Amino acid sequence: MITTQNKPFLVPLTKENFDLAEQHKAEQIDAEKINQVYYNTLAICAVKTYCKWLGLPTEENNSESRNFLLRTVKNVADLQIKGKGKLECRPVLPGDKHCYIPRKIWENRIGYVAVEIDKENWEAKLLGFLTLVETEKVPLNKLRSLDELIDTIIPVTNTPAVKTVNLSKWFEGVFEAGYQALSNLINPEQQLALATRESSAKILEGGRLIDLGMRLKNQNVALVIQMTPETENERNILVQLHPGGGNRYLPPNLKLVMVSKSGKILQEIQSRTQDNYVQLLPFKGKVGKNFTIEVVLDDAKLAEDIFVI
Repeated sequence: MITTQNKPFLVPLTKENFDLAEQHKAEQIDAEKINQVYYNTLAICAVKTYCKWLGLPTEENNSESRNFLLRTVKNVADLQIKGKGKLECRPVLPGDKHCYIPRKIWENRIGYVAVEIDKENWEAKLLGFLTLVETEKVPLNKLRSLDELIDTIIPVTNTPAVKTVNLSKWFEGVFEAGYQALSNLINPEQQLALATRESSAKILEGGRLIDLGMRLKNQNVALVIQMTPETENERNILVQLHPGGGNRYLPPNLKLVMVSKSGKILQEIQSRTQDNYVQLLPFKGKVGKNFTIEVVLDDAKLAEDIFVI
């Protein structure tokens, strides 16, 4: 399926990204190869950041591009997605009309992502993708939407897959796949919305990025959970949704729902135009009990079964 509007996804490039590109560049002798490896590395870094925002684990050491010999003798820019396959990350420059995809890498890829590298502004734009390549010079206007890439890697169905999340390991800095510390998830300004009263008890914070495929039009959101001990057997809990990926506002009509074990809706909040976050009313959870949080947009739903420690 080809969408009528294919919006690029902006990803900032960091000093670490440029340092890695310079390191790989310094290994080369041929002038053409120097530029090739440099921009290939930046494109891979941008796609890796995008995957991180989506909660998709990558395995760089299993990528051909991480092998000095292979990146020297081949024009390769692959990134291994754990349990899925290799994404080829092909760089283009501002003003380019085509993306070059070498014939030798037309196999053993789950997709090819075109990444525009804006070196001067320290940013990259993920322009779109293809699953099948039949020519080395692909017109950029023939790329498919990133929404479809997400749906290809993480299929979204009307039946929610409930994921169990145990908070007990968060105190040790250990998070389930897709979850991470709050400092890595949302910016300091967004973190102000989680400010709580002063307490001698340790505050537990973490969350994950959520993408509901084409329903969110290239935008992901961050599900954030905060918990503080109240008594030996009770915890104060706060659940919020924040915009992810550098966006300022949540998409409208996005629901955050708390559901009981029997399926009864206990709380529900829906985002409006220009809401920079939404939250459920703070509530108390008993140790050993669990609650379910749902993120809903139209007919797409994601459910998380949260265990209170």
